[in-house]
Amino acid sequence: MSESPRMFEMKEGSSDKFWEITLDGTSHTVRFGRVGTDGQTKTKDYGTVAAAKAAYDKLVKEKTGKGYKEVTGSAGSRQNQAKAAQAKAKDREPFIQAILETPDDPAPYQIFADWLEDQGDPQAELIRLQWQLEEEGLSAAERKKLADREKALLKEHQQALLGDIADDLINQKGPKDLIYGSKKYYEWQFGRGVLDSLQIEYLLPEFAKQLRKSPHVSTLRQLKIRNPSSGYDLEDTEEYAEQEWDTEDAPSLKLLNGTAFPNLRVLAVSEDDDFNCHFSTPSIHNLIKGMPRLEVLQVDAHDVNASAVFKLEMPHLRSLTLKHTGKRYPLEVLAKNESLSQLETLHIYPKAKSFDDEEEGAYLDLKGIQGLFRSKCLPALKHVSLYMCDAGNDGIAEIIKSSLFRQLESLHLIWGIVNDEGVEMLCNTDLSHLKSLDLTGNYISASGVKSLKKKFPAVKASDQYSGTPNEEAEYLFNGDIE
Repeated sequence: MSESPRMFEMKEGSSDKFWEITLDGTSHTVRFGRVGTDGQTKTKDYGTVAAAKAAYDKLVKEKTGKGYKEVTGSAGSRQNQAKAAQAKAKDREPFIQAILETPDDPAPYQIFADWLEDQGDPQAELIRLQWQLEEEGLSAAERKKLADREKALLKEHQQALLGDIADDLINQKGPKDLIYGSKKYYEWQFGRGVLDSLQIEYLLPEFAKQLRKSPHVSTLRQLKIRNPSSGYDLEDTEEYAEQEWDTEDAPSLKLLNGTAFPNLRVLAVSEDDDFNCHFSTPSIHNLIKGMPRLEVLQVDAHDVNASAVFKLEMPHLRSLTLKHTGKRYPLEVLAKNESLSQLETLHIYPKAKSFDDEEEGAYLDLKGIQGLFRSKCLPALKHVSLYMCDAGNDGIAEIIKSSLFRQLESLHLIWGIVNDEGVEMLCNTDLSHLKSLDLTGNYISASGVKSLKKKFPAVKASDQYSGTPNEEAEYLFNGDIE
């Protein structure tokens, strides 16, 4: 007696498993494991057809009793769907690799579209259409016609285009108590016919695992994570409460470490709130390592290893923003990084000092200023914004004598200890190359501010402290206070 293979699946919480059994004469074979894997296979011979059939029936009853549901056909089986998606991704690999070699050249995309058209895949039309929309010189009528068709294609084929992450994105899967109001877990956009940008309101561990193995990470150009998850939040959430979570490092973000994002241009891990940071990411440099084409990097988080970030090879980086870390920022390390020849914007805004902080002084200091402005590795740097720096007048002297100062278009030294002596130095130097100067929150007198405005009318210099800096160093408490 023989029977065709029967497939059973069970999804419960973060667990998604399959179990398959085949009866063949005096034996049966079972295959089991996590959905999307080949699983393990075991065959057992019972000597007689009757014994094999009895054992077969018993096992089926046991599995259905545990919650496994029988599925029939590829459409109903998550395991078959996952394996089909893997096969599809493998067939596409040569085309994706060709795209990644010259990711801004339309030619490899068009070759990919030709192949997709032969497969009857609607993604072919989307690729051609979205490249057309990038062309300059389109009339308003032409652009509207293309945009309307683009919208219709995305609406009709969204599920297929999103593939392995469609269920999470379309159904906005996740505990409702981790996001607020009308916010969604996910927002996304397609560009050039592929998933181009993804914004995640709250990165959940299961989605991080799913994203890590998704083929979409190969072509994604922009990734924004507003909240990468806190171990404390996960422990307080019913769905994740039974697991232990790292409270020192954002657990979901850490799961992405080591993932290759070969085409990513923008990474932002930010809640868009200068005074409201709730998570730590001390290992995020291990994630950034897998982003060789990164152009814009923003990380607003506690305990970032700034030194490790400053040492990374980032030859395409144009803008670097680090906020909310309560440790020293060694700008002298960044200054020695020869790969940062394209860096144009540097924005550093530390965490506010706490009274029990064992580290003395500001997190931005004179040593860092000296290293930065003596650098020979930053020929493109044009915009520098440093908050809560205690370099003061010595820092101003260091800055204005440097060759790097002459290439700046904006200099912001906000919340610091610059006083009228520093103002006098600025007033006696050429500032014509600057378009923006901001000395908000220092120790400049009213007459000093007046002199500075006479020299540079567009200067910002409000909220000055009076007197001289005291031991409490009020200016160091203007950052994130979490």
